[in-house]
Amino acid sequence: MRLIRCVLAFVIFSGLLVGCATNRNLKVTEVMPNQVELLLDESNPLILAGTKLKWISQDRQAQPVSGELDLGVAGTLRGGQFLVIFEDPIYSGYPVAQTVGTSTPGIKVRNDFFPSYGPTPSVSMSVQGNHYRSYVLFIPAAQDLVNDVVRFGPRPRPPTSGGFLENGSLDAVKPVGRDSVSRKFIGRDAVDTDNESDWSSRPASLGVPTPP
Repeated sequence: MRLIRCVLAFVIFSGLLVGCATNRNLKVTEVMPNQVELLLDESNPLILAGTKLKWISQDRQAQPVSGELDLGVAGTLRGGQFLVIFEDPIYSGYPVAQTVGTSTPGIKVRNDFFPSYGPTPSVSMSVQGNHYRSYVLFIPAAQDLVNDVVRFGPRPRPPTSGGFLENGSLDAVKPVGRDSVSRKFIGRDAVDTDNESDWSSRPASLGVPTPP
């Protein structure tokens, strides 16, 4: 009987541990034609294993184009760091970790990795994932959850998981040239109300907070 009680107590305790999940602030902050910027908008590090960048792009009268990238290639991101995923026009291999500039973490991908945005693209781009960062007796004890999304272009836009309140301010916006679809910042803090009004079209500023 004592053994049964111990086993039951262990099962209940393990169930409580598995339920210990933390929502982490890894955000999509900038979308260019061939580059995407993310920001870990908090002070704690985040192991990127189990987290993916996903996108769906659909032009009028065309089939949707979708894809994803496993961000675990970059390892661990420190709090406050940007992560830039960028196409290399002369690269054709698998995604690899490569620093951008002097110190910004990055992932290099092959040429034409991201979708080609048509004249009137409707786009949904998100970062999603979960990772168990600790275990107790081989049982998952603490979980990091990531979910952030941006949608732009003509509506209706492709559906993706995650909250995003559409108000139409990005209906005619798409990444082109050196301009990007950018999240607004207040200082170094990314504005995040899950609202389309948090975003605008402006010159690219990868690896640093978007100017006001």
